[in-house]
Amino acid sequence: MPTGISNGSHNVSRSQREFLAYWKEAGAKEEREKRLRALQVEQYRAYQELLKLDPEGGEAWFDDDANVPAFGSIRERIEILKTRIRELREVRSE
Repeated sequence: MPTGISNGSHNVSRSQREFLAYWKEAGAKEEREKRLRALQVEQYRAYQELLKLDPEGGEAWFDDDANVPAFGSIRERIEILKTRIRELREVRSE
């Protein structure tokens, strides 16, 4: 007598289900890590651009929690950095 869950014309055993669940979770984890790494690279590039536009005060501006919250999300920090970069470019073009 077959054990497991019937999936169409074939039975999926418990060990196969566990393996598939593990495999799916491992793939999802890898995708999350890729997205996080891409965001970290984007933040790094924005930070480097800030330092290029404001070599004297960019680091201090970034480190000030009033400007960039220490516990904000990486997406928030990227948007804050991009806004600051736009402001600095506008000042330079005037």
